[in-house]
Amino acid sequence: MQRYLLKEGNNSVAFYPERGGIITSLILHGDEILYQDLLKETLFDDSKSVRGGVPILFPQAGPISEIDSKEVGYHLPQHGVLRQRPWKLKHITDRSVEMSFESDARNTEFPFSFEIECKITLIQGSCSIIYTVINTGETEFPLTPGLHPYFKINNKLELTFSKLTDVIQSKIHIWANNGTISLKNVSQICISEKSKNLTIESLGILNDFWIWSMKDKDFICIEPVYGDEGSLIKNPYNLGVGKYCQFGIQISRDF
Repeated sequence: MQRYLLKEGNNSVAFYPERGGIITSLILHGDEILYQDLLKETLFDDSKSVRGGVPILFPQAGPISEIDSKEVGYHLPQHGVLRQRPWKLKHITDRSVEMSFESDARNTEFPFSFEIECKITLIQGSCSIIYTVINTGETEFPLTPGLHPYFKINNKLELTFSKLTDVIQSKIHIWANNGTISLKNVSQICISEKSKNLTIESLGILNDFWIWSMKDKDFICIEPVYGDEGSLIKNPYNLGVGKYCQFGIQISRDF
């Protein structure tokens, strides 16, 4: 499995097209900002979902219940079908890359025809990841996508979250212990820890953030998503025939 690298000064992005196009390393202004320990356990084991880095959640973020699966007539694994699939590398330069994935209605997990393109761009201490989804089939289909970045931190108790510190820290007993909290209609979150200041911005149709971590692990997931868990059935973004939509994330580091 081949690793590719984008580089600009003391900034870099490493990714694996064959493993869901996943970004496994993001160095901004000389510092690694992504959590690495879980990647070591899952990246090269095809029987496991990749944990760590920046996985894509498509067509949905979160799980789909058995009841909902029966209602729609197909079964999706948690966080969808694309984070395990090989992507095609289309074009790469020092600072950007374009990858693509195609599927059709014969796919039993998500029986719709679509193309999805990913563009990763590295510039001046920031990284943008933008996905463009095109409906190439004969019926519209539902989407509630997202991204799942794992950010490396030292101490969850010392984090500040711009204007949302009180809201998020009041629920630290939930998100720091394998639970998830949802922030509605939020397009940007800034986190600070000592000299590390990160800005995470949602792009395109993504309109909420989920925050999650694991007990005794030095990371925090700040996930831009579309809607709540279960929204693929209850309140999805419906992509019409011949239409396209975009979603993504921009991650920036300031001194």
